[in-house]
Amino acid sequence: MQNDGVPSLDFRPALDRPELLAPPVAAALRRLDPALAAHVGVAPIDATLADTAAFCAAYGIGLDVSANCVVVAGSRGEATRYAACVVLATTRLDVNG
Repeated sequence: MQNDGVPSLDFRPALDRPELLAPPVAAALRRLDPALAAHVGVAPIDATLADTAAFCAAYGIGLDVSANCVVVAGSRGEATRYAACVVLATTRLDVNG
């Protein structure tokens, strides 16, 4: 698997490293067409580097090629819907507003 833009991370096919995935993510990847799922990569990271700037500094990744993803769940009655918002690290996001 190529490490385009992030040479310091050791990317592997995500389904080869299910311990690095949340169970719902692993389940969703298993439901994908195998050829498509093979393009999804994962790399182990230091869990103490939750701060974007600290993560980028530790792995030599520019803020301009890094992003954060916030997943929000909303329920109405019996239905729960999810939305994911991916924001470049150079953009400030107010998740409370």
